[in-house]
Amino acid sequence: MNTSYSTEGSLQMWISLPSAPNSSSRGDGSVASFVTTRTSLSAASFRTAQSRIASRNTSLVTGGHTHPNPSKWLEYLQEKSLIPTLDEEKNWSGRGQHVEYESHEASLIPLVSEGVLGFSATALVESVRCRRIRLARKTVKCGYRIKREDAIKEVEHLQRLRHYHLIQVIGTYVMGRDLAILLYPVADYNLESFIDSILDEQPQTGRRVASMCFFFGCLSNALQYLHSNITRHMDIKPKNLLVRDISRKDDRFAIRYNIYLADFGISRSYSSYDASETDSATSFTRTYSAPEVILQEKRGLSADIFSLGCVFLEILAVIAFYWGDPNEMKIFRENRTTNIDGDQSYQANIPALRSWLDHVVGVYRDRLVSAFTDLTQDQPTKSLHETDTLLDLLPKMLDADPSLRPTAAALATCTSHLCCPRCHSEPEALEAAEECI
Repeated sequence: MNTSYSTEGSLQMWISLPSAPNSSSRGDGSVASFVTTRTSLSAASFRTAQSRIASRNTSLVTGGHTHPNPSKWLEYLQEKSLIPTLDEEKNWSGRGQHVEYESHEASLIPLVSEGVLGFSATALVESVRCRRIRLARKTVKCGYRIKREDAIKEVEHLQRLRHYHLIQVIGTYVMGRDLAILLYPVADYNLESFIDSILDEQPQTGRRVASMCFFFGCLSNALQYLHSNITRHMDIKPKNLLVRDISRKDDRFAIRYNIYLADFGISRSYSSYDASETDSATSFTRTYSAPEVILQEKRGLSADIFSLGCVFLEILAVIAFYWGDPNEMKIFRENRTTNIDGDQSYQANIPALRSWLDHVVGVYRDRLVSAFTDLTQDQPTKSLHETDTLLDLLPKMLDADPSLRPTAAALATCTSHLCCPRCHSEPEALEAAEECI
C-alpha cells in the first residue's frame, strides 16, 4: 500500500510492511531503547551514558563515547539542546542518537535499506530497518540550496514535541554532505492515497470511513497540542498526514486506522503568542494555504486552522460519497474551480465551498450526528450536542478573516468525543517488524 512522507512539499510514496502487535507504550518518557513487547533485546545494548559537556573541559559524551574535541556540528546540536540526556536518548546507532560518520564508515551504520520510497530535488526517502525496527530515513543533500542548520529544524520540533498523533524522530546522522533523519512509524498511506483507496474500493471500505470520523478529533487534538506549544505547522495538507493500519496490534476499538501529522520541515516555534504573528516570506502549498499566507501578509496560528478546515472538507466529502451519493466528490471538486482564473486553491473558492458545505450539512446533519453518536455510545447526549457544534464550526474554519476562525482549543473541545482512546497518550512504543519476530 502507498503512503506519503513529504520532502520539500513533494509527494513521496511509501510502501510499508505489516508491523507486529504491541501491548502498550511506556509513559516514562523513554523509548525503551527499541525494545518492544515481542523482542528480548537487552536494554543495556541501547541505554547510554548521559550526554553532556564536561564541567572542566569541552569534551562531550554521546552514546557512551567521549568526544574530547567535539566537532562544530556536535557543538551546534548541543547548543540547540538536541543532545539528549540518559533518560531521553534513543541510541539506535550504539554511538548516540545524533551521530557523525566518516565516508569510510558507511558499513558501520546499523541500517538495512529496504527500498526507495520517494525523492525530491533535495531529499531521498527510504524504508530502512534498524535491528528489528522499521524506520523511514529521510536523507537531505545539504549544500548551497539547503543548509544543514536549516534541515535540522524539523528535528528540533519533533524532538521537543511528544504527541500520539505526531510523527516521531528517532535520530539523525551526518556523513559528508548528507543529513539523514530517522522517523517512525512507516505508514500504509497518506490521507490523499487513503481517500483514493475508499473512492476506488467503495463499498468495501466501511471501517476506513468509520476511522475517518475519528480523524476530526485526533487531528484537532494534535493541532491543539501543537498550538499550545506555540508552534505553527505551516503545511497541513493530505500528503503530510500519514495513515497507518493499527488493527493488527489492537482490534478492541472501532478505529482501525491511525493518523499522524508529519513533515515539520517549514514549521516554526515561538517564544510567545504575539511573536507567532509574522509577516516574513515563507514557503507554502497554495492549494491548502490561507489567503493571508498566499498574500504573505501578517499571519499566525489561525493559518493552520484554515488548512485543517480544507482537510476536514475533503473528509466530509468522502463520507457523503460513501453514504451513497457518487456525485458528491465530483460536485465538491467542481466547487474548487468556480473562480474566473481556474485557481483550484481553497482560498480562491471560499464562497462556493461554504455553499457546498451548507448543502452537505443540511442533507446529512442527522446522519452525521447519528453516526458520531453510534461511535461514542457511552456519551450520546454529549455527542449529539458537540457534533452540532463541530458542523457549525467547519465553515468558520474557512473564513477569509483569520480573527473569525475558531482556535485549535475550541476545535479540540467540540471534537473531544471523537478522539481515539490514545489521543492523550505518549507517542506509541516502537514495534518490531512482523517478519522479524
